[in-house]
Amino acid sequence: MLTLLLRLSLFLFIGSFSFQLYATHIVGGYLSYQFISSTVDSAEYELTLFLYKDCGPNANVINEAAVYAIFDQNFVQVHFDSLPRISIDTLEDNINNPCVVSVPDVCVAEEIYRGRIRVDRSQGHTITYQRCCRNGTIDNIVDPGSQGSTYSAFIPAFDLIGANSTPDFGLVPPIVLCSNFEANFDLSVTDADGDSLVYSLCSPYNYASISAPRPNNSTNPVQPPPYFPLLFTFPQTAENPIPSNPQIRIDSTTGKLTGLPSLSNEQYVLGFCVQEFRNGVLINTVRRGIQLNTGNCNPVIVTAVQDQTQFCDGLNVLFRNNSTANVNVNSYKWDFGVPGVLDDTSRIEDSVEFTYPSPGIYTITLIANPDFPCSDTSTSQFEVRPELNPTIEQTGVFCEDSNGVSFDVGGVFSPTTSFRWQFGSDASIGSSTQKQVSDVKYSNAGSKQVSLVATEGNCKDSLVDGFRIYRNPTADFIFSDSLDCSPMIVDFQNLSRFEGTAEFEWDFGDGNKSNLRDPQHTYLNDGLYDVQMKIKTTSLCVDSITITKPNAIRVTLDASPNVVDFQWLPNEGCVPLEVQFMQTSSSVGTPKFIWDLDNNVQSELENPTSVYTDTGYYSIGLIMITEGKCADTLNMRIDSAIRVYFNPISSFTVSDSALPLKEANFFFDGQASQFVDKSHYELNGINIGVGPLLNYSFMDTGHFNIDYIVENQFNCLDTSSQTVLVFDEFELKIPNVFTPNYDNVNDRFEIEACGIYDFRITIHNRYGQQVFESTSLNFSWDGRINGKRAHPGVYFYDIDVLDFKGERKNYQGSVTIINR
Repeated sequence: MLTLLLRLSLFLFIGSFSFQLYATHIVGGYLSYQFISSTVDSAEYELTLFLYKDCGPNANVINEAAVYAIFDQNFVQVHFDSLPRISIDTLEDNINNPCVVSVPDVCVAEEIYRGRIRVDRSQGHTITYQRCCRNGTIDNIVDPGSQGSTYSAFIPAFDLIGANSTPDFGLVPPIVLCSNFEANFDLSVTDADGDSLVYSLCSPYNYASISAPRPNNSTNPVQPPPYFPLLFTFPQTAENPIPSNPQIRIDSTTGKLTGLPSLSNEQYVLGFCVQEFRNGVLINTVRRGIQLNTGNCNPVIVTAVQDQTQFCDGLNVLFRNNSTANVNVNSYKWDFGVPGVLDDTSRIEDSVEFTYPSPGIYTITLIANPDFPCSDTSTSQFEVRPELNPTIEQTGVFCEDSNGVSFDVGGVFSPTTSFRWQFGSDASIGSSTQKQVSDVKYSNAGSKQVSLVATEGNCKDSLVDGFRIYRNPTADFIFSDSLDCSPMIVDFQNLSRFEGTAEFEWDFGDGNKSNLRDPQHTYLNDGLYDVQMKIKTTSLCVDSITITKPNAIRVTLDASPNVVDFQWLPNEGCVPLEVQFMQTSSSVGTPKFIWDLDNNVQSELENPTSVYTDTGYYSIGLIMITEGKCADTLNMRIDSAIRVYFNPISSFTVSDSALPLKEANFFFDGQASQFVDKSHYELNGINIGVGPLLNYSFMDTGHFNIDYIVENQFNCLDTSSQTVLVFDEFELKIPNVFTPNYDNVNDRFEIEACGIYDFRITIHNRYGQQVFESTSLNFSWDGRINGKRAHPGVYFYDIDVLDFKGERKNYQGSVTIINR
């Protein structure tokens, strides 16, 4: 019988029942202890709680210490404490039975709690951990959602038994059993003390306190022994916990669990006990509980091999696995029907390949999941014949004007195979039964088709192959330019027509060549060049043709567009004459300019400027040297391009250098000037008199600059200048009384002055306080102080002035305000 295992590191309960929010559902656990040491009155043990909980999407995992109690031999609590959690991990499932169709979703977290305890060595003790609740989907106990778990361990008296440790559970129990599949699991343990062990099925202990799911040491203490077993639903019992036939049982000596579950998709609680005997005396009983889930293990598997459609493929046959199944098939077993060869292959691939020793009819057998109860077998017959797989091979010349094609049969066939060729209507040979046919010619270019029928016994294969007869190549080309100066760049465009691939050979006539299809070439030297191109096809229609174009390219400076030219402004004028020169040349290369400006000056600027300081005529020359494209040296010269005239000489005298304003009449005499054609005088840019002689009277004071401008017959100018001074005679009139009564008669304190260039006045009252100040000669005091009318009386002024001679003068006095 086959065993289905899903192993975890412990047992568990699985379900979707959600119990309030006290904690996630407990699905299993047990207490174990290991002896550490002893003293004269006590013994020390390491206590470990293994607790297993749901970790599915509806689980409410709570991080809490594990509360436990210790009871003496009279069931009186002697200690209450908690164990810290030292680890938490999610256990992995592992279903390896290929017959499993469906199993419940499983997620279990293992929590381990550990600590040390010390007990009286003279008597036995019971350690107990209790917790609510279980899954509500368990099928073999009464009211499962209201039941809890009690895990206890008994420590026998050290003085009576000596040191003792609980057995170690080695292999983990299963989670899933296949319904209608025999179970065979090893639940045995090992005992480090060498005690005798006896196995039995038993009931796990209950803890029915749904209102107080977690004991404490006050209102809800840990319950003392004895503990009550879970109640099983009829007809299940602790000894017969699962509907099964044969009945689930455990071997009392080996700990092997066997039986055949009857129902699928069910959840069951199963408990088993291990009794420890030392010297024939029972010293302890370890109690565990596990939950088993039964799964559907009756898959639908249909094995199938493809139908045979090819009969002449040779001794090597590819078989395709067309099987279907609603489970994962672990393996397939093939038998290809060769007598004397057993178990030809065992594979899980979609296809397998087998080589037969000889032709014949063979029975093919395919088995899915061999050695499992859910296996399936199918058989089919295949006829194996020698391979007939001919090919058409062709060689020759495929050009329209000189073709000839040879045909031969390749591939796989026997010496007795017969052949039938058909070459087409425009072929020189229409048909043939020979294996090889040579030099078949075609009258037209274009697509052709040849057919071959190969026959070997009952096997026949027909082939059709196509090819082309190609037109012969034609050669031609054009080029971008035929006349230019060096360096001359020419692009050549290939206009040749051909099919397939081709090679090209260009000869540019100057010793240079190229193999490009559309080359570009640079001619460096003047000359007349022939250009030649050769095309050679290298595939399909293999042929060659050459074309030559004589005198195709001419390289000469006659084609140069370079022109040297220049302009200048002005072309005549008076000394000193500044002339701007501008080159207006055109060139295709990079130009360099050398100017001859005819006054012992040369310039390499593109557009220079020159100043001519001597009279006379000047000839201008320009040399343009181009580099690169159309390299050349061009020269242009213009004689007497510029004429420079002499200037007149301006000079005049003035009768006086300074006069008072009342007598400011000056006489100017410019008769000493030379080379004068006409002249005039200017004052501040305004013409004030024509000719060399001028009498002029000034109407204002100040320093005045007089310019005498003369002009000769060439419109050349010269200017001389002199400065005269017109001044006022000093005069200052200061009133001593005014009446600011707003009758428009003597309402303001004002002075009259002449010949003054700087002025400042301050006025103080009789207490020395300043009441007025001004730096304007045109001041006017209205007799107000800070906007208010001043009191009548005497006020004192202090006046500083600068006269036309640059002398400073001070005047102090008084002025009286009278209000009428």
